[in-house]
Amino acid sequence: MRACVGAQMAVLDAVTTKQQTTKQQTTGQQTEKQHTSATAEIRLTGTGAARTGTGRQSARYEVSVLLAIDVIAALSPALAICDMAGPVARVLAIALPFGWVLALLCYGGYRRSARRSARRGARRAVEACMAAAAVTPVICLLSGQSTLISVATAAIVTTAALTLLGRIAAVAALRAMRRRSGRHRALIVGPSTSVAGIVAAIRRDRTNELSPAAICVVDDPAGLPPGPLPLPVLCGCQDIAATASTLGCPTVIVVPSAHLDGIRLRRLAWALMDADIDLIIAPTIEEVVADRVTMSDVGGRLLLHIQAPRFSGPLRLAKEFLDRSAAAVLLIIAAPLMGLIALLIRLTSPGPAVFRQRRVGRNGREFTCLKFRTMTVDADRRREELAHLNERGEGLLFKIRHDPRVTPIGSWLRRSSLDELPQLVNVLRGEMSLVGPRPPLPSEVANYDEDLRRRLLVKPGLTGLWQVSGRSELPWPEAVRLDLTYVDNWSPALDTEIMLRTAAAVVRGTGAY
Repeated sequence: MRACVGAQMAVLDAVTTKQQTTKQQTTGQQTEKQHTSATAEIRLTGTGAARTGTGRQSARYEVSVLLAIDVIAALSPALAICDMAGPVARVLAIALPFGWVLALLCYGGYRRSARRSARRGARRAVEACMAAAAVTPVICLLSGQSTLISVATAAIVTTAALTLLGRIAAVAALRAMRRRSGRHRALIVGPSTSVAGIVAAIRRDRTNELSPAAICVVDDPAGLPPGPLPLPVLCGCQDIAATASTLGCPTVIVVPSAHLDGIRLRRLAWALMDADIDLIIAPTIEEVVADRVTMSDVGGRLLLHIQAPRFSGPLRLAKEFLDRSAAAVLLIIAAPLMGLIALLIRLTSPGPAVFRQRRVGRNGREFTCLKFRTMTVDADRRREELAHLNERGEGLLFKIRHDPRVTPIGSWLRRSSLDELPQLVNVLRGEMSLVGPRPPLPSEVANYDEDLRRRLLVKPGLTGLWQVSGRSELPWPEAVRLDLTYVDNWSPALDTEIMLRTAAAVVRGTGAY
């Protein structure tokens, strides 16, 4: 409690000093108000916060930029269709830009998440392209223009490709503009058991425009995680709106709790509205993507509908078919390279070229996982003597950055991820997927708790969120979080995003050892 009070006083002293300096530099007098909290007195000088109108103007500008890019991307194929004879082709050319914008609108292509993240924007464009490509042949058949099916489909795919390229460049430019204009400071308000998690989530997502400025704990601060926090902690804030204004925060993020129930939140919303401060409510449910959430108004109460994860159905069957088909094609293409790697392994160290190990797949079924051998043949026997060098003691993994058991060719294979090419055989057999959680060892699964066992609801994958987010450099809790996020929020678009990120992760080689 003393540390909390001390941090609060330090923040208030800094704010007071800043306000006194500002007051000396400005003309006229400013009205001062008094705000008394449970631990300290806050003096307000009417500095206020950034206007929410600025945020709305920024959103309109971003939508306008993306809208222009989408229309321009559709114009090029439309002009090509116009060169074709026939009035129906001309109608199709005129309808293409409008239909493409409508498809993107239906699939959330202009939502905040799509405007701020190139990956999420690309996902929306891919989904819109798939929907448009499925609907267009039906329209052509119903109108008796079956000859235009191939032309219309090619136009849609071309439009989607041009949109992806344009949006990637636009999102990067808009992000640079937002960086130059500065991020919005946010005051995080809520119970001690939740506020630290909100801060971590904001800092983990680099695409958002928020920057945590301080934490306001509404209950006993003893519930905060041990160790010093990277932000000032305020206790007993009686006037949240005044506190946010004093700290220069144009945004307040609130985690509902017993201390901030519906009535108090409504009054807080009024106070923040009067102070021209944005209010963001953070639900306590974690790791649920926006695509699974819909809102409804029931008797004046907002309800969140959480869609259940999809573990079966047509989309899963399509994923199974695509996995095996792609694995067969990739095995044919990579066969010469795999043969060369196998020869190099046999020539540089004694033992087989392929390492076989029992792993656990979907629903706990064990299978033999194949990899190119990157260690000496006695690696398993030497594990006990190297246990003191394990750098992942906080979890179930066994990792050593400079493992003496790794062969010279094995080190290169690990950095390039080529050691996992034989797992394409596991994918072809149906034991693994191209994208999924890391395949665990039976000894690891034996120590799984109820939460970790959810990883076994889907097939393990060659790549996944864990692999493209840092691999072995990630702390064990973060690796678990990413795997569970994938399991609960799987979609074809998420698989596509992970596959695109895999190429960059392989080139960087981050966390591969």
